[in-house]
Amino acid sequence: MGENAFTSSSTPIKKNSIMKTVNYPEKKTYEKYDNEHFLLYLGEQQVTYLPQADAMSAGEVAEIEGYSYTGDIENGGTLIKASQADYGSFVSGLIRTKYSSNDVEALQGNMLLAVANPDSEKSKGYKQDWEEFQSFRNECKKNAKKILNL
Repeated sequence: MGENAFTSSSTPIKKNSIMKTVNYPEKKTYEKYDNEHFLLYLGEQQVTYLPQADAMSAGEVAEIEGYSYTGDIENGGTLIKASQADYGSFVSGLIRTKYSSNDVEALQGNMLLAVANPDSEKSKGYKQDWEEFQSFRNECKKNAKKILNL
């Protein structure tokens, strides 16, 4: 999993509203952040990039092969709430990056209303909201499987 890009603490790093893409020379999957959070590295892309020169390097820096990851944390990771590294915890944590438990309950209740009353004027909108949620949920499952090599 490589070295931590920053020091862990009991308070999560403030998330950015803008997604950040960061390059690394090695593959990354996930890191335990603290007892209640993990950092997941999503959107992996193989890249060729110029590493940042530091004070110790002299002269030109050569391009290297590596990987880029995009997330809402400064290091390109995505911070999720999860206490253990398993499929269910990662899927749930990823879903919670977009939908709260209250949101999910509302979607489920609305979908039940849409099924019970398919001709109601709100039914179409409820079904569309449900389909959007299911699409995001399936993407979360796909990401969790990839990260955990399942």
